[in-house]
Amino acid sequence: MARADTPVELINPGMEAPYNPANPDNTATSGLVSGVIANGWSDNSAWAGATVQYSQETANPHSGSSCQKVVVTSVGTGPVQFIQAIQLPAGNLYTA
Repeated sequence: MARADTPVELINPGMEAPYNPANPDNTATSGLVSGVIANGWSDNSAWAGATVQYSQETANPHSGSSCQKVVVTSVGTGPVQFIQAIQLPAGNLYTA
């Protein structure tokens, strides 16, 4: 039996306000990650020693009133990971 794709809704795909601290716990392992990230999004780069600064850009967004600005000055030992966690219940077909 063929299954249809299961849509997964992102939180705040347009990266509009509010913006939250990129390093809310101020942990030592993520001290190189700073700034603010659009609600619904987060950073998972601390493990790699990346130096990344996030900010809300309002001067020239492609649409809406803001967009996410990301400035990477060092990738450390791994990539910068700007992510959104989603739930993928078993038994569905997902396409990224």
